[in-house]
Amino acid sequence: MSVRLVPVAVQVLRSRVGFFGTVIRVYSNAHCRTQSIQTEFSCKSRTIMLPFVHLLPATTPNGGFLPHWLLFISVVSVFNSLQTYLVKDLSLTRKVYSAAPQSEITNLSARTFGTWTLLTSIVRFYGAYNLVGNSTMYDLCIWTFVVAAVHFNTEWLWFKNCKLDKGLAGPLVVSTVSLIWMFNQKSFYVGA
Repeated sequence: MSVRLVPVAVQVLRSRVGFFGTVIRVYSNAHCRTQSIQTEFSCKSRTIMLPFVHLLPATTPNGGFLPHWLLFISVVSVFNSLQTYLVKDLSLTRKVYSAAPQSEITNLSARTFGTWTLLTSIVRFYGAYNLVGNSTMYDLCIWTFVVAAVHFNTEWLWFKNCKLDKGLAGPLVVSTVSLIWMFNQKSFYVGA
């Protein structure tokens, strides 16, 4: 039986809070050894918990990433709302509404859209932390994505203010994927 030293190994384990709750276990090479045929580790280790994990929303005992997704989307939406107030040349808004006449894309319309986006991000943020077991909050979050999907689809297909390009792809993908995910997983999160 041969014994050899193994360099420092880092093992990433999935904790109970899902992907964002990553626990890193660091093994020091002075205490790790492997046997030639079997791969048994005899190691002293210490666990490092990433500092932001306690800020993430809880999920079900069986896991699930939907609360984390809602948190992520709400934070991204806040930045989108801020840009409608701070970017005066409307370049980012014009990317979404790329087929609209220039006279229809104004600072006022951008700020109105930014306010609406901020409101939906607040609902989603609150939903991220209060989704599990709460059917009313779950339904409110679904409705934020329904309104977004209807808005972007009508602007694209009815009013012809959007082209199917990279500016519209993001909102369409997020609203569609979120709706499908939430409709399919409702019983998993609220038990209904």
